Amino acid sequence: MDVAARRSRSCCSRSPRQRHRRPGLSVLIIVIGFLGWASVGRIVRGQVLSIKEKEYVEAARSLGAGPWRIMFIDILPNVIAPIIVYATPADPG
Repeated sequence: MDVAARRSRSCCSRSPRQRHRRPGLSVLIIVIGFLGWASVGRIVRGQVLSIKEKEYVEAARSLGAGPWRIMFIDILPNVIAPIIVYATPADPG
């Protein structure tokens, strides 16, 4: 057996313990998502605190609307727009 054949077999015949794998794209996405939620959470919290003091939320509360109805009907639709605006420049693609 010649040296070139022996060298090509030796580099490809490593055991699974000897192979080094780099983190994949999924790990990168998880790490960025885990670390990037704080800024979005700060914006959402500020918007919710601002919107819940508006007159239409107080009117819904005085008419007897429950907290879930106020949250999903009055607050959530008004919070989605700033989140979309904030997330648009953050998308690199």
